[in-house]
Amino acid sequence: KKGRVKSLQGNLMRLGVSCAIVVNADGREFPKLMGGFDRVLLDAPCSSEGQFRADAPQTWAYWSEKKIAEMNRKQRKLLYSAVQCLKPGGTLVYSTCTFAPEENEAVVDRALGQFGDALDVEDIELSFDNAEPGLAQWRGKAFDGRLRRARRIVPQGAMEGFFVCRLRKI
Repeated sequence: KKGRVKSLQGNLMRLGVSCAIVVNADGREFPKLMGGFDRVLLDAPCSSEGQFRADAPQTWAYWSEKKIAEMNRKQRKLLYSAVQCLKPGGTLVYSTCTFAPEENEAVVDRALGQFGDALDVEDIELSFDNAEPGLAQWRGKAFDGRLRRARRIVPQGAMEGFFVCRLRKI
């Protein structure tokens, strides 16, 4: 989103990050623009279930199962693109601010199937106690066992919920 480019650039500058490139382009088309990255962060658009608040109905007003299906399609394409941009040995972090397995484990599970032995899930060690392993199955569908290395963060205090998975391109 064009409106977020300046704030991202500002945050990178404020934090002293000098090895990042900010590009305003459709992520699904990114491999046509550039690639060969050591690291890729894909903070995917999602249905935002991790940000729902019981005291703020507007936080879930647009949620629907249709929205989850729409986000799943977009996320699969973005993750495929992100893997394509990564050089062998590189690391990709896939994250969302939702709990929907269709947008998390199911998306990564599909990529693991597409890329076979060229992609692996790495352990993530987090220092807070509201982190849980990724799901092994959802609604009768078993996921690749390596997805237990992903982490689901349950909202706690000021921390909202999210999902994170670290992948390595072999």
